[in-house]
Amino acid sequence: MEKPITLTLHLKDGDKTFTAKRVPLQTSIDAADMLEQLGDMTVFSWAKAISTKAKFVAGLFDDKEVTQKAILDGMYYSEQFELDEILSTIITGEPKN
Repeated sequence: MEKPITLTLHLKDGDKTFTAKRVPLQTSIDAADMLEQLGDMTVFSWAKAISTKAKFVAGLFDDKEVTQKAILDGMYYSEQFELDEILSTIITGEPKN
């Protein structure tokens, strides 16, 4: 059985954890393609990369409360690595080390 993808956002009403229960293999390919298109990042492309990753991750969740904006507003700067962990889990089956 596949491990569910979870994401905790800091919302106005408190922290809330969302779960994506099913991630098809095509989503793994889409994630790898998206990361390849982002390529090597410079400091100027960092904002685009974070926004693109947040939009992709938001699409994994059925809950309409999880949007790109909700992710960008509901995560702290220090938690941005969690987007990479989710993408790594989707592509390889294991979180990024």
